[in-house]
Amino acid sequence: MAQEFIIGGWVQEAGRHFKGVLVGVHGPKGLTYVGTLERGFSAEPGLLKRLQPLETKTNPFKVGDPPRADVRWVEPSLVAQAEFQEWTDSGKIRHASFRASEACATTRTPVRFGERRRSRHQSSAQMARLRTDDLTVLLREAFRLPVQ
Repeated sequence: MAQEFIIGGWVQEAGRHFKGVLVGVHGPKGLTYVGTLERGFSAEPGLLKRLQPLETKTNPFKVGDPPRADVRWVEPSLVAQAEFQEWTDSGKIRHASFRASEACATTRTPVRFGERRRSRHQSSAQMARLRTDDLTVLLREAFRLPVQ
């Protein structure tokens, strides 16, 4: 799966300058932390230089529990595209890696979009409706359409 995420900070380990970026999506309660991207940065060698001027003392994530140790927060004004295997049950991304440099741009409004797992009581038709509902919510967010 691939999706855009808002960058809310980066991890800087002792003895190592840059480890990865903390990412999130917009949700009903604000920016929601969904994981840390720690791979794939060779295609974006200038990312840290773009993040440093955006540094702030304030954690931009309103929901979720991002790591606190060795983290530098940034204004949430950059979007990164990442590939990942799946969404976990706790709402995090699994096996994620940063994509190509052109995927990092000025702010848009990424929201969570992904498959829902079918419970044993849901039919294929019900699952198709759930995916359609996800797409409807995504389109309403993207185009600021009224709820019907």
